[in-house]
Amino acid sequence: MTVGAAIIFLASYIYFSGTTKAVVVCTDDSTLHNLQTTEPVLSQHTKQNVTSLVVVIPFSSLRQAPSLRSHALNHLNQSISVRKPVNITITRINSSNQNSITEMVNVNQTRKFLSYWEKSNVALVIHFNYNLYQRIDFLTIYRELFPIVIFTGPDPHSKVLHCPDGGKGSYAYICLTRVIALYPNYTGYLMAHFDVLPIFYNLEKKDLSRIWIPPITLTDPSKANDWQWPASHGKQAFDGFFSTLRNSGRNNSLYSKYLDNYMRNAGKNLTSSFSDIFYLPKRFVSDWFILTDLMLQNHLFLEIGFAATSLLMTSTTISKEIIQLNGERWSEKDLVISLHDKNNLEYYHRIDHQSKLHQVELILDFDFIRIIEVQQKFKMNIIIPMGGIGHRFSQQNYRFPKPLIKIVGRPILFWLLDNLDTKDDDITYIGLMKNLEKQFGLTQILKTEYPKRIFQFILIDFETRGAAETLFIILQSMSKDRLERKTISLDCDTIYLKPIIDDF
Repeated sequence: MTVGAAIIFLASYIYFSGTTKAVVVCTDDSTLHNLQTTEPVLSQHTKQNVTSLVVVIPFSSLRQAPSLRSHALNHLNQSISVRKPVNITITRINSSNQNSITEMVNVNQTRKFLSYWEKSNVALVIHFNYNLYQRIDFLTIYRELFPIVIFTGPDPHSKVLHCPDGGKGSYAYICLTRVIALYPNYTGYLMAHFDVLPIFYNLEKKDLSRIWIPPITLTDPSKANDWQWPASHGKQAFDGFFSTLRNSGRNNSLYSKYLDNYMRNAGKNLTSSFSDIFYLPKRFVSDWFILTDLMLQNHLFLEIGFAATSLLMTSTTISKEIIQLNGERWSEKDLVISLHDKNNLEYYHRIDHQSKLHQVELILDFDFIRIIEVQQKFKMNIIIPMGGIGHRFSQQNYRFPKPLIKIVGRPILFWLLDNLDTKDDDITYIGLMKNLEKQFGLTQILKTEYPKRIFQFILIDFETRGAAETLFIILQSMSKDRLERKTISLDCDTIYLKPIIDDF
């Protein structure tokens, strides 16, 4: 189950790797982290004398935020040092960011928790073939996982490393070269095009000292009559590139080594590979600089160049130096991509960020730090689906959608919530149309009206086909842990006069 349709291509790492980025604001003998640098804290219950508390900061820079999974907390807990106890400062505020209370709790010493990619010091490069930079804000969520994320593209932009030599993607390898030259101090460089979904929890299993590239295809030159081969950047450019290598190799043993490597692994065949995801370890950087410069001189197409260069740098065998990645093309039909049972898949391709797949902006209320005891579980999920746009009521000249129509001076939805016997740990999920939120500001109204309740709002940017589809979208937003708890779905126009939650 993924975190939700909106951030499916971003959240795969968070849910499945168990490396949710977190920080504990704590003090030892000399250091106190400045609370102004963290998000405000909302504590539903803080327990004294516990042996291990974690303070989890979800993605605060975007509205989309990950939920938690118990194995993520386990992983985080295992990273806590037990060498000496220290004090943790917890600032608690209510949902209107007022009435803050600061207290000290004795817990194990902790530090900023680093993701796998941060620990490994791997840079992420996201390349745009075209000026689709409006997607950058969406993709910056990767910065929660990597020590640095660099965007490259053909047109100037304040957030993009300008790479006009990339030729609208045809020579994107030179953009990676530019990134490495400007940011040389990383263990490796993972490059993914803007429409690729890397499945990070599977990529973490790969050897960072080897090249990663999708499967390399060998083509007999006599049969290179289709695809890109007849174009000027195809076989002609390939022949020019290798001619340059052979001429240079007469007086340079390094170029001779490149040619020997290629002959050992490909013989006289041409090579090609899907190139929208690629990983280069630092140990190959000097060779990469030389070869990509020659490729650009000969205008060699990227899907030929990435494969050829990988083999030119492979001094032993493909199996020892190169990891070939498996991927699937997104069908463009499924509302949600499920990453369950995808242990042999490293990426999805052609993710359309403008499709319904990404039009659910998920979980608005994760703008705080939550104090959670390791493996603690919430008691109940209450789902209230409101995915319609109010056709029938608007046709009868009602100004407000059905949930906000007042009965005895109070909206129907409020009557429902007033009479629900929820506990402190229960979470109320509300799915509603994005345009209704813009028009009526329901999320803020509910937070103000019910400051002690935990809400998660799922905004839907398209009209669903009824409560069942809305419910499905909301369920997709939940982590596996939350789905394992009791969950009840209640209509937004029904008032319950008995303790239905307890009965359930």
